Amino acid sequence: SSSMADTRVAQPANVLLQIALTEWLAERGVTPAAIVGHSVGEISAAYAAGMLSRDEAMTVAFHRSQIQSRTAGQGTMLAIGSHADEAETLVNGFSHDVAVAAVNAPESVTLAGRRELLQQIAARLEAEERFNRFLNVEIAYHSPQMEALRPAILEALADLEPNTPRIPLYSTVTGGRIDRPSHDAEYWYANVRQTVRFMEAMNALLADGHRHFLEIGPH
Repeated sequence: SSSMADTRVAQPANVLLQIALTEWLAERGVTPAAIVGHSVGEISAAYAAGMLSRDEAMTVAFHRSQIQSRTAGQGTMLAIGSHADEAETLVNGFSHDVAVAAVNAPESVTLAGRRELLQQIAARLEAEERFNRFLNVEIAYHSPQMEALRPAILEALADLEPNTPRIPLYSTVTGGRIDRPSHDAEYWYANVRQTVRFMEAMNALLADGHRHFLEIGPH
């Protein structure tokens, strides 16, 4: 009976929970030296870093989820135990129907696209006894299916006025540190469409000397 597979519920709930946990920890003296967010987690990361106000963060969460819900049922996502180069090879034969949605770690990649095509990739990996697992989602996030949503996202988020982050903020859109007020409507479209470059952002954090990480989320 859970509604958490509905992106209109899951995304705002996730952002609210992350903001609440961030503030609860801050009240107890636990504050970040740097911040990174993964996909929808970039919304609460932008709030925590001072890039967006709380109202702006919830505005992004609301419109992002409502607009993405228009593609519900058109695709899904598949987590695989593969490096990024091999994942690109796996999706090469599927034109604009399958994409590398996220590169999370050296051997952890997520694909997104039409279910029947992802099932073909899953069957191939299964035959090779390699890790693959479908995610419990009904949307092909970070895939070409998101491209049709660009006009709606730009219109809905046109009034955002991002600030320069007060705390070092690392982007999983660019893979590096953000030091200017960049999280406008165009950024959030890129956040929806482009591959989540989480491993690259983490490598940038490590290169800058960060060693202790606290993950904040529903788990």
